[in-house]
Parts: sequence; C-alpha cells; structure tokens
Amino acid sequence: MTEPFSWMPSFNADAQGDAREAFENNEEAIRAAAQAQRETARLFFDVFNVGRGPELLDLLRSQTIDVDLMNLTGVIGSETREIPVSPEQWAFHRNGQNSVVRYIESMIRTAMVAEAEENQNV
Repeated sequence: MTEPFSWMPSFNADAQGDAREAFENNEEAIRAAAQAQRETARLFFDVFNVGRGPELLDLLRSQTIDVDLMNLTGVIGSETREIPVSPEQWAFHRNGQNSVVRYIESMIRTAMVAEAEENQNV
C-alpha cells in the first residue's frame, strides 16, 4: 500500500505518523461536530414540531418571509417604538428576520434527515 504523502522526498516516517494522527484526530472532531449539530437540530425539532410549535413557526414565517420586502412606512417597529430607516437598512433588517426563520426550518429538516438515517442503520 502506498503511504499518503510518499511522493514528498522530505517526508519521513515520523512526519507521516504525525500526519496520520492529525487526520485521525480531525475525523474525531468531524464526528463530534456532526453529533452536536444533530443534537441541536433535535432540540429545534422537539420544540417546533409538537404542541403549538408548528403554529408558532407558521406565524413567524407569515410575519417575516411571507411579507413583501418593500417597506412603505420607512420605519422598523410598532406604532409606539418606531425607528426611521433607509430602504437599505430595512432590507438588511428584513433579511435578518428571514434568516432566523430559515435557520429554524433548516434545523427541523436536519433532525428529520438524521432520524431517517438512524432508522435505516437500525
């Protein structure tokens, strides 16, 4: 079997062992990060997929993503606390709101995929 990096003339056995150890440690870090991501996704799934969670998610979507991007009033806020903004600031604010809802939805999808994969491996 050809060793990785054997094409490098200055690559010796000690360096190769260090590289292999670093690779194996990286694989462990990737697995740990994937597990943490699945746990985070399950948290979102558990909160937004039961009880009134779907209703809340629909409400968030209807008040963010489903709303037109254009702002006719030139303010952010309610009638009592309005902040004047430019069209660029309004678009930036709206995109931030949308990204939160999209993140929640992506976590729910991630949890569903992870669950399906785990069920296939059983």
